[in-house]
Amino acid sequence: MSTLERTLAHLPGLPGVYRFYDAAGKLLYVGKAKNLAKRVRSYFRFDPFKPAANLPPRIAKMVQETKHIDYVVLANEQEALLLENQLIKGLGPKYNILLRDDKTYPYIWIDLEDPFPTPKITRRLQPHKRARYFGPFPTGAKELLQALYRLFPLVQRSNCLQERRACLFFQMGRCLAPCEGRIDQEEYRRILEEALKLLSDKSSLLKRLRQEMEDLAQGLHFEEAAKVRDWIAKIEGIQIQSPIDLEALEEFDLFMVLTHNQQGVALRLVVRGGKLIAIDHHLFPLQEDLEAIYRHLILATYESGHPPPGRILLPFQLEDRQALEELLAQRFQKSLSITPPTFHHQGLVELARQKGRELLNGHNPHEELLFQLQDHFGLTHLPQRIVVFDVSHLQGSAPVGAALLYEGGAFRIYRHYTLSGKSEVEQMGELLERYGARGEPGDLWLIDGGEQAYHLAFEITRRIGIEPDILAIAKERQGGRVRRARGGAWDRIYGAQGSFSLERKDPKLLLLQYLRDEAHRFALARHRRKRHKESMQIELLQIPGIGKVKLRRLLDYFGTFEAIAEASLEELESILSPQDAKAVWNHYRFKEL
Repeated sequence: MSTLERTLAHLPGLPGVYRFYDAAGKLLYVGKAKNLAKRVRSYFRFDPFKPAANLPPRIAKMVQETKHIDYVVLANEQEALLLENQLIKGLGPKYNILLRDDKTYPYIWIDLEDPFPTPKITRRLQPHKRARYFGPFPTGAKELLQALYRLFPLVQRSNCLQERRACLFFQMGRCLAPCEGRIDQEEYRRILEEALKLLSDKSSLLKRLRQEMEDLAQGLHFEEAAKVRDWIAKIEGIQIQSPIDLEALEEFDLFMVLTHNQQGVALRLVVRGGKLIAIDHHLFPLQEDLEAIYRHLILATYESGHPPPGRILLPFQLEDRQALEELLAQRFQKSLSITPPTFHHQGLVELARQKGRELLNGHNPHEELLFQLQDHFGLTHLPQRIVVFDVSHLQGSAPVGAALLYEGGAFRIYRHYTLSGKSEVEQMGELLERYGARGEPGDLWLIDGGEQAYHLAFEITRRIGIEPDILAIAKERQGGRVRRARGGAWDRIYGAQGSFSLERKDPKLLLLQYLRDEAHRFALARHRRKRHKESMQIELLQIPGIGKVKLRRLLDYFGTFEAIAEASLEELESILSPQDAKAVWNHYRFKEL
C-alpha cells in the first residue's frame, strides 16, 4: 500500500480542510469538507487505485498528479470554509480557479475616523484606516447588519451629515438625526458600542431579536415580524467570530509546541497581510524542556536568510524573551516583539492545537521508522528530509550525478547533474559541492558508497557551512561483484558514530536500501540517456560535410537527435544545403536497412 493510500485509509470523518500535493511537493488544490473521509476518498477508485470515473477531465488530471495529501481537522464546516478561503488566497493553488482573485468573505466593519460611525459590509481589509472589523462571515453578514439597524438607532446613510434635514429613518424611529444635531458624538458612541457587543455575543443578539419579533407580532406587524424571524434563522446557522482590529492586518508567526508520550510536534502558523498562508510542522523526540524547545525552534526558523516578521506569538512565557528579541533584532536590523496571543488570535491557537493533537495521536509507521533511524545512528536531526546521492558512468565517460529528496514517505524532487570528474570520487565530490551550494541541505544526506564516501561528504558539508547528518551505505560484494537485493543483501552503513551492520530484514536497512536503489536507478537512466546522446552526436559528426556548426543548427531546429533521425528529406533541406541534407537522410535511411 502506498503512502497516499494509507493516508486515505486513515482520514477522519470530521470537518476540515485538505490539500493535494504533487511529487515535487507543489500545492495543487485546497478544498474543504464536512466529512474529510467521504469527500477526499470520492476523488479515487481503490481497485485498481486510480482517479474516480465520474471526475471532470481537469480534476482527473489533478488527481493523477497527486502524490501526497495533508489535512487539518476543524471544529465545524464554517471554520473549514474560512480556512479554505484564506489558504487559496495566500497560496494560489494550481487547480483552484474560482477563488484565485482577491475577493474574500465579507466582514462587518466600522470606520472609527467617521464622527458618527456606522457598521457596513466590506470584503477588503483597509490597513490605512483606523477601524474595527468583525468576521469574516461565510453567510449571514447581511442579516447581522440588518439586525443591528433594527435594534439600534444607528446612522444608515453614508451622506447623513451632508443632509440638513432628518431623513425617513428618523421619522421611523430608526435614527437619532445627528444631521440636525439631535445627538452628540459621545452619546452616539455609547449606543454604537452597545450594538457592537452583540456582534461578539450571538446568544444575547438572538435573545434581543426574538423579543423584537414577539413585540412586532403582538402589534400585528406580521410582515416585519417575519423578516426578523428570517434573520434569526440565518444568524442561528453561523458562528459569530471575534472582532479583529488593525493588529490582524499585520504580519506575524504563531508558534505552538505540543508533547505526548516522549514525542513532540512544533507548529508554525504563518500570517501575512491578514491571511493565513501556511501551516508548518516538525515532529521530534522529546529531549528538552519547553523553554529550550521554543528557543531553539525560533532560532532555527529565522536563520540569516529567513528574516522574521514584526511579531512572533508564543503561548509560552520565555524567561529569556527579551534577550531573544534583541538577538533577532540585531541579526536582521529590524525591531520585533515576542508576545503571547490575544483573544483575537484564539481561533488560530485552537487550530494549531487541533493540528498538533492530530499529528501526535495519529499512528504513522513511517514517522516511527524515522525516529528509529535517528536513535540507532545517533543523528542530530529527525531525518524528515533525506537527500540521496549517487553517480553513474561507464569507465569515466558520460558521468551523471543524481540528488533525490525523500520526504513524507515519498520522493518529492529528482535532480540530475552533468559532471566532469574522471574518477568516481571526483564525481561524487563535485555532485555534493554543487548540491550543497543550493543552501537546501535537508536533515540527512545518504551517500552511495563506503567509509571514504562518508568522510568526503563530511569534509564538503563543513567546508561550505552546512551541517546535515550523513550516512553512507556500502553495497555487499560477493565474489568481487556488487549484490543488490533488498532484504537479502548485507550492506554496511557508515556514520558519525562509526560503522553499522543491520539484520538483512531490518526495516531501517530496507528503507536505506530503497532510497539508495532509487537514486541509482535514476542516475543510471540519466547516464544512459546522456551516453546515447553523445553517441548520436559523434555519429552525426562523422557524416561528411557535417560539423559542429551544422549540428548545432539541426539541434536548434529539431530539438533532439531522435527528431533529426526521423526527419524527412524536405525538412532537412530547409535547414541544410541539398547535398548535406541528402547525406544526413541517407545515413539514417541506410542505417535502418
